[in-house]
Amino acid sequence: MSMNGIDISNHQAGIDLAGVPFDFVICKATEGTGFVDRYCDGFIRTAAGLGKKTGVYHYATGRSSGKAEAEYFYENIKGYVGTSLLALDWEGGTVEQGPAYALAFLERLRELTGVKALIYMSKSVCRAYDWSRVAAGDYGLWCAQYADSSPTGYQSSPWTDDGGTGDFPAMAVYQYSSTGRLAGYGGNLDLNIAYMDRAAWDRYANPGGGAEGPSIPVTVPPAAPARPRSGGHSPFLAQWWTGLSASSRSPTGGISMGHTRAAGSSWRPGTAPAQIWSGPCRENSAQPWTVGRGATQSSTCRPFWVSHRMPAWDRRQSRPGSPG
Repeated sequence: MSMNGIDISNHQAGIDLAGVPFDFVICKATEGTGFVDRYCDGFIRTAAGLGKKTGVYHYATGRSSGKAEAEYFYENIKGYVGTSLLALDWEGGTVEQGPAYALAFLERLRELTGVKALIYMSKSVCRAYDWSRVAAGDYGLWCAQYADSSPTGYQSSPWTDDGGTGDFPAMAVYQYSSTGRLAGYGGNLDLNIAYMDRAAWDRYANPGGGAEGPSIPVTVPPAAPARPRSGGHSPFLAQWWTGLSASSRSPTGGISMGHTRAAGSSWRPGTAPAQIWSGPCRENSAQPWTVGRGATQSSTCRPFWVSHRMPAWDRRQSRPGSPG
């Protein structure tokens, strides 16, 4: 399950959201400790009125402290807490402040809101720094990487390289273009795919809202196709869910994954996916996946859903974008 969406700011001041197709929108709210995007509130109200999922982000400048920037963000977005996903935009020269600054922001924001914000960064930044403490805190990754600068519409399986996401187990949201073109708007848009459904989005926005299971689902995007893409393979998708029936649990309580790996798949034994495309599909020569006892398999490329509250020890493994 996935959703298509855009991220916008004052740079898209004239956009008519009612005329643009999207499942979610993430809007710039603040920057540093002295800037509020005056278009944010209107964007959020319009999107919510359309029944779309919403998010707000803070653009970090790195000129004060992570704590101070988090407090400034909170003071200006607290009316959205509980309904909108929260995110930290970590890019540009700010990245030189290092992960400790970002972690201070994320932890202070969590103290203020009870919410684990996403952190946005390019895929290269994921791999260039030690993000182990942020990843261990279960802060989800909003990652950016572009195949090229060609105009594009939404893509169900956007290209990404096979170099991984560093300390992060996977992406929750993937920004794959800054030159997106959608009906209803004449300019470029940042295009994103969120590897979750509406209910999972709500758990990010409001982890204390009464839903069972983890507040932050672990998600894995479709495997990278060959570049240039020639087609022919069905992507294997993995996602962590909750509530697997006892008959499908391994004796140790985790999900027991099979030994096979689909062609082009980024999943490895030892990771904890729970939504997977069961194979083989006709265009894929890989052997079937296996999920514990009692799970079923499909050879028609349809996803089957398994769920389990995965203990921590069973999750062993596993131009940059600019929102707005």
